[in-house]
Amino acid sequence: MKQTRIISMVLLVTLMLGLAALACTGELTSESVTIGDLPQYVCPSATPRASDTPLPTSPPTYPGYFTVNLTNYQVGNNINSVTVQWLAQNAGTIYLSYSGSMSVAPFYWAGASNVPVGYSLPNVPARNGFYTLYIPTQVSSATLRIWTTSGSYPQTFSVYRMLGNVVQFYPPPSWGAPLPIYPTPRPTYTPYPTPTPYIRTNDYFLNDPIYTAPGEQMLNIRFRVTQMQSLPLQGTPTPNPPKTAIPGTNPTAIYPESLYVWTFEIRNFSRNQTYTLYPPAQSFVSSIRLSNGAEQNVVLFPTYTAAQLAGFTDFAGYQAHNLAPGQQVTLRLAAKGPQGSLYRVSWVMDASGRPTPVSGTGPTPIVAGDNIVSWINTVNTDCVGEIAEPN
Repeated sequence: MKQTRIISMVLLVTLMLGLAALACTGELTSESVTIGDLPQYVCPSATPRASDTPLPTSPPTYPGYFTVNLTNYQVGNNINSVTVQWLAQNAGTIYLSYSGSMSVAPFYWAGASNVPVGYSLPNVPARNGFYTLYIPTQVSSATLRIWTTSGSYPQTFSVYRMLGNVVQFYPPPSWGAPLPIYPTPRPTYTPYPTPTPYIRTNDYFLNDPIYTAPGEQMLNIRFRVTQMQSLPLQGTPTPNPPKTAIPGTNPTAIYPESLYVWTFEIRNFSRNQTYTLYPPAQSFVSSIRLSNGAEQNVVLFPTYTAAQLAGFTDFAGYQAHNLAPGQQVTLRLAAKGPQGSLYRVSWVMDASGRPTPVSGTGPTPIVAGDNIVSWINTVNTDCVGEIAEPN
């Protein structure tokens, strides 16, 4: 009990010293160190997708329609032509006849009759069409007659020659065509069912992106454990051997140990909130597998000694960080402990306080902080892929 309290006090002091160093930078606030809800892994297949809207069971019918006008109803010094412009829907072939009067003999312009100038496709929405007709300079007036094989009555227009320039022009018709008629009412299609969400809130898998819960107001953080490794380590003598040898024992027996190495990637997606972290006091090995396959709970915090034994050259994992929005940091950590294989590592999400014992007589918790979550040394076989990163 006494040893547990001493370890707990050392860890708390370590955490407080690390956070105090950050406080000097002006970044440390309760919001910058507090993640109060359980982070989540969300499988991409658990996110809703838009429902398909298939085509109707039968194609629609487009009622016949035809309307027409001219770009100009006068010709003059600056223009000697008119353009017939129409909006047609299911109207068939479009015809033009024209003739007129002349200011010189023979005083009559025969023009042409039944000239096909366009075609309106069946069962398609209304479309515009155009045909330009040249008016000879001797023609003082002309009459144009336009009709279709279906969809309208013939329409007649007069064009006059004037002295001077023509200044008034008209846009083509653009509206009025009736809406399509469907043989049966457009069916309402049942959307694809929304999959049952696959959301994991603890014991996360290797390499899965873990995001803070949607309810977090200030911090939007992604955690990812990319490596969990066990390395052999030459054992050390059994600690505190007795001064007087006990019959039948070896006071210099080797205590078998292993090195445990793990890597965190942490990225801050918050809009304007810095994430303050001190990995040596927030992450630890929480369980190992023994040689017989049994799982053993432990609390092994990272140390510089373990990092050096593991051959680290980058010690960013042993420094305090103020992770600004948009920044990412990679943290390699190592701990030394009983011989086994690394199975679970943990992270203290809420470093703003220290939990109290369940009862006044209970032991003081050995980990400083709250809302502790874990990763297991297993890949995800239930779901593959990642949801889109936050904007």
